[in-house]
Amino acid sequence: MIIWLIQRAEPTPHDNNGMQRLMRTGTLASELCDRGHQVVWWTSTFDHYNRKHRFKKDRRVQVSKGFEIQYLRGIGYKNNVSLTRIIDNNLVAVKFKKLAYKEKILPDLILSSIPTSELSLEATKLGKKNNIPVILDIRDLWPDVFLDVLPSYFRRVYPLFSKFIERKVRLSCQNASYITGITNKFVDWGVNHAGRIRNKYDQEFKLGYLPPHIAKVELDRGFKFWEGIGIKQNNNELIVSFIGTVGNVFDFEPIVEAAQILNKCDCNIKFIISGKGEKLGYLKNKCKNLKNIIFTGWIFNYQILSLLKISDIGIAPYMPIPSFLETISNKAAEYLFGSLPIALSVNKGPLFKLLKENNAGIFYGGSGEKLAEELLLVSKDKQILTYLKSRAFHTYENFLDGRIIYDKFINYLESLAQKNFN
Repeated sequence: MIIWLIQRAEPTPHDNNGMQRLMRTGTLASELCDRGHQVVWWTSTFDHYNRKHRFKKDRRVQVSKGFEIQYLRGIGYKNNVSLTRIIDNNLVAVKFKKLAYKEKILPDLILSSIPTSELSLEATKLGKKNNIPVILDIRDLWPDVFLDVLPSYFRRVYPLFSKFIERKVRLSCQNASYITGITNKFVDWGVNHAGRIRNKYDQEFKLGYLPPHIAKVELDRGFKFWEGIGIKQNNNELIVSFIGTVGNVFDFEPIVEAAQILNKCDCNIKFIISGKGEKLGYLKNKCKNLKNIIFTGWIFNYQILSLLKISDIGIAPYMPIPSFLETISNKAAEYLFGSLPIALSVNKGPLFKLLKENNAGIFYGGSGEKLAEELLLVSKDKQILTYLKSRAFHTYENFLDGRIIYDKFINYLESLAQKNFN
């Protein structure tokens, strides 16, 4: 079948010479092609993570046999939460509408994700007009998550156009043929916006992790990178790592507080913060006198996999907002694949429940003092750490194995396409 994937903010195979890790859409595209399907991924020319345009204008690029990416030129933006990003989202949606209706061969199925509602609305309109089933995949509770992290100055003007964003979300959900999501709560959120009752085709597909294929020479290159900044394999340090966007949606203050506490005692505990974002400069300045916290900037696949092997704990510093309380993220699945128990900042939600029931995490409730206490306990008892690490991988294998999840997701997509043909 021919399937269109609509997602404008994920990394693509063209980012950083193919060394950037792919997420849900990129993985689905690859797996669908392996099954013999033809895929067109519609996305923006603007690289959301590296904050730069990939191309100067709209461009269709072939990735491999049966897999193309249609890049749509917007204006880009500096901050995730900004008026400029809203304008960019709308421009990309307009470009999609202009180009999609010119396509000579339309798809058998469309999978579009929220965010963004602007692009998803145009995708669902096209599907409805041409009798093409459209699955709306809820990844974020957009714009709810947007509201939770709005700067004070933006809160004053947001009500002026919030109703337009909310209307697009509602219409996207109403126009969609089916709704999926990364948790059941997300599916319910989409169905509620659609104003209907959930049915058997509205399904949950978690953010499973599918490890990239990295050659040994590249993995060794990763280990050398970490050795170059003083982080070695099989040392006596407890390595606590964060991999992701260093942005306003995460609460780094307890990590800084814990690092300050631990810096004063004779303990071998180090924090590694890997990623870029609007908070990076602020955090580096705040931690400039701390020897036990390292900021690496953005890292690539081979560096991520080697860091997972070096690290002991993965940290998930979530803010206690609905979009995090009701989700199990890519980050969590990646940590657990690496046998890293998760230091989790929140004490409720599906990830908390999963880790608690499987003894695969430690919990600090947003308290830096509690985080320092828990890490000290683990660092002094290797048996506890060994047990937690084994439980972490067990949790990945049984609940978040990407091979299983993506296989089920693609079976689901194929069944919906067949249903439409009949």
